[in-house]
Amino acid sequence: MQEPKYILKETDEEAVSSTEIFTSLKDNAKTIILFSLIIGVLTGVFTYFQKDFYTSNAVGTSELFPDSDIRPVMNIITTVINNRSAKSISQVLNISEETSRTIKDVSLNSLQSGQNQQYIFDLKITTTDSSKIDEIFESILNAIESNNYLSNKFNQKVNDLDTLIKKTEQQISDLNKLKAQTLKLSGEQNEGVVIFPTNIYTEIVTLEERLLNLQNQRKDISLVEYIQRPPKPEKAAGPNRIMTTMLAFICSIAIGMFIVIARLIF
Repeated sequence: MQEPKYILKETDEEAVSSTEIFTSLKDNAKTIILFSLIIGVLTGVFTYFQKDFYTSNAVGTSELFPDSDIRPVMNIITTVINNRSAKSISQVLNISEETSRTIKDVSLNSLQSGQNQQYIFDLKITTTDSSKIDEIFESILNAIESNNYLSNKFNQKVNDLDTLIKKTEQQISDLNKLKAQTLKLSGEQNEGVVIFPTNIYTEIVTLEERLLNLQNQRKDISLVEYIQRPPKPEKAAGPNRIMTTMLAFICSIAIGMFIVIARLIF
């Protein structure tokens, strides 16, 4: 049986046989293995001195603002962080440059957004110092809250709530005065028998419930908040030193074989 030939292009030259390829690889096996070992060792040394990194996620929301208001601000923050300039990160997040250097990556994903929907997002931080996780997440919240556009809209909503609370308190006060006058007048006209007007009582109860709801809203109001706090990771997420070294070793073998075959053919 005639040995198959590997023809790579239409020429009059003799094609390379599988035996020649195998022989060439066998002759250069030691060189390929040595090359791969060197690359593997260098990669192992490099990854050994790399700092461990940690990841943590937090789920946040804004009850007051839609994603069209919050997301552009958060996109600016994540872009600055991912540019990896410690000075810029320090200025935007108002943290030290030392803490800024520990941030490796940040990603933002929308869990719920759209018109007439409460904006909920997932924020993921990768850092080389797990003790800085809480500080970094809080600094991102503070950076959002310090945005002039959002801050002004938030303050306007707070002022509106304060106005409604004062108005409701005044209405309750006026109704209580009316109730006292009505009770006094009813007692005088009916020789001590008080006829209590139920419509005033019902209105007072309704306003008091409304006032309580407004006060709770005022107490709990926030521009943006975390509804799931970032957990502190128990172990590092990477780097995977063994896997990285093995991949480097395998890839370098493949590269060495390719070089040998390429020299044989071309």
